[in-house]
Amino acid sequence: MRYLRLVIVAALLMCSVSAFASCPDRQDLFSSSFFFFDATCGSRTGNVSTSTQSCQSRGADQFNYFSGQTVYSMTVPSDLSGSPWVAWVYVDFNDPNTYYMNGISATVSVENNGNVSHTETIFIHNGNNGSLSCQQYYSSSFSASPGDTIKVTYTGVNYTGATMKIAAPYISFN
Repeated sequence: MRYLRLVIVAALLMCSVSAFASCPDRQDLFSSSFFFFDATCGSRTGNVSTSTQSCQSRGADQFNYFSGQTVYSMTVPSDLSGSPWVAWVYVDFNDPNTYYMNGISATVSVENNGNVSHTETIFIHNGNNGSLSCQQYYSSSFSASPGDTIKVTYTGVNYTGATMKIAAPYISFN
Protein backbone atom coordinates (compact mmCIF):
# COMPACT_ATOMS: atom_id res chain seq x y z
CA MET A 1 0.00 0.00 0.00
CA ARG A 2 2.85 2.38 0.87
CA TYR A 3 4.51 1.68 -2.49
CA LEU A 4 1.24 2.32 -4.32
CA ARG A 5 0.85 5.65 -2.52
CA LEU A 6 4.41 6.64 -3.51
CA VAL A 7 3.72 5.73 -7.14
CA ILE A 8 0.52 7.81 -7.17
CA VAL A 9 2.25 10.80 -5.56
CA ALA A 10 5.19 10.48 -7.97
CA ALA A 11 2.82 10.46 -10.94
CA LEU A 12 1.07 13.58 -9.66
CA LEU A 13 4.38 15.31 -9.09
CA MET A 14 5.59 14.54 -12.58
CA CYS A 15 2.67 16.60 -13.87
CA SER A 16 3.63 19.56 -11.70
CA VAL A 17 5.47 22.34 -13.51
CA SER A 18 5.84 24.88 -10.72
CA ALA A 19 9.21 25.99 -9.46
CA PHE A 20 9.86 25.81 -5.75
CA ALA A 21 10.54 28.96 -3.79
CA SER A 22 13.11 27.63 -1.37
CA CYS A 23 15.47 24.71 -1.06
CA PRO A 24 13.99 22.37 -0.03
CA ASP A 25 10.35 23.39 -0.18
CA ARG A 26 7.95 21.47 2.02
CA GLN A 27 4.79 20.20 0.38
CA ASP A 28 2.04 18.38 2.31
CA LEU A 29 0.08 15.95 0.14
CA PHE A 30 -2.33 13.25 1.26
CA SER A 31 -1.61 14.10 4.93
CA SER A 32 2.05 13.20 4.37
CA SER A 33 5.12 15.38 4.27
CA PHE A 34 7.19 15.46 1.12
CA PHE A 35 10.29 17.50 0.46
CA PHE A 36 11.41 18.40 -3.02
CA PHE A 37 14.62 19.91 -4.25
CA ASP A 38 14.92 22.48 -6.97
CA ALA A 39 17.98 21.74 -9.11
CA THR A 40 19.46 25.05 -7.95
CA CYS A 41 19.71 23.58 -4.43
CA GLY A 42 22.44 21.15 -5.36
CA SER A 43 26.09 21.83 -4.67
CA ARG A 44 27.96 20.85 -7.85
CA THR A 45 31.62 20.04 -8.42
CA GLY A 46 33.20 19.12 -11.74
CA ASN A 47 31.43 19.28 -15.09
CA VAL A 48 27.80 18.96 -13.99
CA SER A 49 25.15 21.29 -15.38
CA THR A 50 21.42 21.74 -14.91
CA SER A 51 18.98 20.41 -17.47
CA THR A 52 15.52 18.83 -17.68
CA GLN A 53 14.49 15.24 -18.24
CA SER A 54 12.45 13.42 -20.83
CA CYS A 55 9.47 12.92 -18.53
CA GLN A 56 9.23 16.06 -16.43
CA SER A 57 10.10 19.71 -16.43
CA ARG A 58 11.74 19.72 -12.99
CA GLY A 59 15.41 20.40 -12.84
CA ALA A 60 17.92 17.63 -13.35
CA ASP A 61 21.69 17.30 -13.12
CA GLN A 62 23.41 16.48 -16.39
CA PHE A 63 26.80 14.77 -16.17
CA ASN A 64 29.01 16.05 -19.01
CA TYR A 65 32.52 15.06 -20.13
CA PHE A 66 34.60 13.86 -17.18
CA SER A 67 31.65 14.82 -14.90
CA GLY A 68 31.71 15.24 -11.15
CA GLN A 69 29.29 15.25 -8.25
CA THR A 70 26.14 16.97 -6.92
CA VAL A 71 25.13 16.94 -3.26
CA TYR A 72 21.63 17.83 -2.04
CA SER A 73 21.08 18.21 1.69
CA MET A 74 18.23 19.07 4.03
CA THR A 75 17.82 19.35 7.77
CA VAL A 76 15.04 17.25 9.27
CA PRO A 77 12.37 19.62 10.64
CA SER A 78 11.42 19.60 14.32
CA ASP A 79 7.93 18.16 13.69
CA LEU A 80 9.12 14.98 11.94
CA SER A 81 10.96 12.15 13.63
CA GLY A 82 11.55 8.44 13.19
CA SER A 83 10.72 6.51 10.06
CA PRO A 84 9.89 5.81 7.33
CA TRP A 85 11.85 8.32 5.29
CA VAL A 86 12.41 7.42 1.63
CA ALA A 87 14.47 9.07 -1.11
CA TRP A 88 13.83 8.55 -4.80
CA VAL A 89 15.16 9.78 -8.12
CA TYR A 90 14.40 9.67 -11.85
CA VAL A 91 17.21 8.77 -14.24
CA ASP A 92 17.81 9.24 -17.99
CA PHE A 93 20.81 7.37 -19.40
CA ASN A 94 21.81 6.75 -22.99
CA ASP A 95 25.27 5.59 -24.02
CA PRO A 96 25.49 4.77 -27.74
CA ASN A 97 29.05 3.49 -27.13
CA THR A 98 28.00 1.13 -24.30
CA TYR A 99 31.23 2.06 -22.55
CA TYR A 100 31.50 0.46 -19.11
CA MET A 101 33.44 3.45 -17.70
CA ASN A 102 30.50 5.85 -18.29
CA GLY A 103 28.39 5.66 -15.18
CA ILE A 104 26.25 7.44 -12.62
CA SER A 105 25.09 6.64 -9.12
CA ALA A 106 23.05 8.07 -6.26
CA THR A 107 23.42 7.50 -2.53
CA VAL A 108 21.48 8.72 0.49
CA SER A 109 22.91 9.24 3.96
CA VAL A 110 21.76 10.54 7.34
CA GLU A 111 24.16 12.46 9.57
CA ASN A 112 23.85 13.67 13.14
CA ASN A 113 26.61 16.01 14.31
CA GLY A 114 28.93 14.62 11.64
CA ASN A 115 28.25 10.96 12.52
CA VAL A 116 26.67 8.88 9.76
CA SER A 117 23.76 6.79 11.04
CA HIS A 118 22.57 5.52 7.64
CA THR A 119 24.07 5.27 4.17
CA GLU A 120 22.72 3.46 1.16
CA THR A 121 23.26 3.28 -2.58
CA ILE A 122 19.99 4.09 -4.35
CA PHE A 123 21.27 2.98 -7.76
CA ILE A 124 24.40 2.48 -9.90
CA HIS A 125 24.22 2.38 -13.71
CA ASN A 126 26.90 2.23 -16.43
CA GLY A 127 27.14 2.01 -20.20
CA ASN A 128 26.96 -1.78 -20.18
CA ASN A 129 23.57 -1.69 -18.45
CA GLY A 130 21.62 -0.22 -21.39
CA SER A 131 19.45 2.87 -21.69
CA LEU A 132 17.06 4.34 -19.13
CA SER A 133 14.22 6.73 -19.83
CA CYS A 134 12.89 8.36 -16.70
CA GLN A 135 13.56 5.23 -14.63
CA GLN A 136 12.59 5.54 -10.95
CA TYR A 137 14.87 4.29 -8.20
CA TYR A 138 13.92 4.25 -4.51
CA SER A 139 15.96 3.88 -1.35
CA SER A 140 14.79 1.55 1.36
CA SER A 141 13.05 3.29 4.26
CA PHE A 142 15.31 4.83 6.88
CA SER A 143 15.05 6.72 10.14
CA ALA A 144 15.99 10.34 10.82
CA SER A 145 15.45 12.70 13.75
CA PRO A 146 14.92 16.47 13.98
CA GLY A 147 18.20 18.27 13.31
CA ASP A 148 19.70 15.36 11.36
CA THR A 149 20.99 16.09 7.87
CA ILE A 150 19.74 13.96 4.99
CA LYS A 151 22.10 14.06 2.00
CA VAL A 152 21.53 12.70 -1.48
CA THR A 153 24.75 12.52 -3.51
CA TYR A 154 24.99 11.98 -7.26
CA THR A 155 28.29 10.94 -8.83
CA GLY A 156 28.94 10.64 -12.55
CA VAL A 157 31.79 9.88 -14.94
CA ASN A 158 31.24 10.47 -18.66
CA TYR A 159 34.15 9.71 -21.02
CA THR A 160 32.43 9.24 -24.38
CA GLY A 161 29.54 11.70 -24.54
CA ALA A 162 26.76 9.62 -23.02
CA THR A 163 23.55 11.36 -21.96
CA MET A 164 23.34 11.01 -18.20
CA LYS A 165 20.74 12.94 -16.17
CA ILE A 166 19.34 12.53 -12.68
CA ALA A 167 16.39 14.65 -11.51
CA ALA A 168 16.70 16.57 -8.28
CA PRO A 169 15.74 14.11 -5.53
CA TYR A 170 12.43 13.63 -3.79
CA ILE A 171 12.58 12.90 -0.08
CA SER A 172 9.43 11.89 1.77
CA PHE A 173 8.30 11.07 5.27
CA ASN A 174 5.09 9.10 5.64
